[in-house]
Amino acid sequence: MGMLPRGMTLTRREVDLVARAVVSGRRGHGRRMDRLADLVASTMRNRLEAAGASGAGRIGHVRGILDRDVRDVLVGRVAKHLAWAALRRSGDAGAHAS
Repeated sequence: MGMLPRGMTLTRREVDLVARAVVSGRRGHGRRMDRLADLVASTMRNRLEAAGASGAGRIGHVRGILDRDVRDVLVGRVAKHLAWAALRRSGDAGAHAS
C-alpha cells in the first residue's frame, strides 16, 4: 500500500515493459516494475477484461498514488498493447507481425 513517488520518470523501455506486463499478466521484472504493472492494471480492469487480455485475471486490489503524467503515459501505452493483442487474436495482425 505504499506511495509511488511523485515526479517519477521512466525510460521508454520501462514504459513498454510495464505495458506488456499489464496486458500479459506476467510479473518478475523487479519490485518497482511489478508494482507499477499491478497499479496500472487495477485502474484499467474494465478495459483489460473487455479486451480479453490475459492480464485481466491477475488483477488484485492495489492501492497507491501514481503521478498523473506517468499514469497517462502508461495507460496510453497499455491501450496500444491491448489493441495489438486484439488484432493478433482476430488474425488481422499478419501483415504487421514482427
